[in-house]
Amino acid sequence: MIDHLLNSISETELKNDPFDYKFVKNIFPDEFYHDLINNLPEKTEYTPINESGTVNKNYSSERFMFDLNYENIKNQDLKSVLVEINPKRNEDEEILNIFNFYKFTYDSEQVNKTLRKDGPHEGYAEYIFFRD
Repeated sequence: MIDHLLNSISETELKNDPFDYKFVKNIFPDEFYHDLINNLPEKTEYTPINESGTVNKNYSSERFMFDLNYENIKNQDLKSVLVEINPKRNEDEEILNIFNFYKFTYDSEQVNKTLRKDGPHEGYAEYIFFRD
């Protein structure tokens, strides 16, 4: 899957207006994407972002947040989570411990491939936690 992701990103044209960006189509393999969509939490488990206290009440009511709290992490229906973490930060080390406690694992090779080696986000990587 990592090869598919990296190829999708590298083969996508870099746009420059109004800033540098890439719009990556079909970033996930079809089978994974269908599994991902079929295993999302029910919409009732999301909070409208403009009711979350994290943005202005006038913010779009079309955006939602999934609260990654202990209750949701303990829920055995939750099979995978993507979190950006820097394990050198105490708070992020605690996140690793919490997911480990609730029997989530991650692929160290996948984490290493996403590790930022310099810049303002040095040390951060995407951790895809999963459990059976």
